[in-house]
Amino acid sequence: MPILYCLIPYGIITQSIWDYIMPAWMEAICTDVPEKEIMELKVPLGKILEPEGAMVGVDEKNLYKFAVLKVTSTPTPDTVLPVLEWFQVRADLAEGASG
Repeated sequence: MPILYCLIPYGIITQSIWDYIMPAWMEAICTDVPEKEIMELKVPLGKILEPEGAMVGVDEKNLYKFAVLKVTSTPTPDTVLPVLEWFQVRADLAEGASG
């Protein structure tokens, strides 16, 4: 994830690449990273997913488009629940940053 963040200022990560890789990253974070290690991702994930981080190549209003694409392509519990889990982890990390 730090490597991804380092590439952002150079415009290498386009919207289509972002929309392709982020579901896999978010799914991996939710399923493969032990809960006790999630907080270690607070800073890099926060930097990547905050609108202030305005990535070259990814429009701020489309930062979470990858989640919309996942849900709207086939809106079923199997597609919606993982996205809700992604946002719950994101919210937990934001809360951990202030708490």
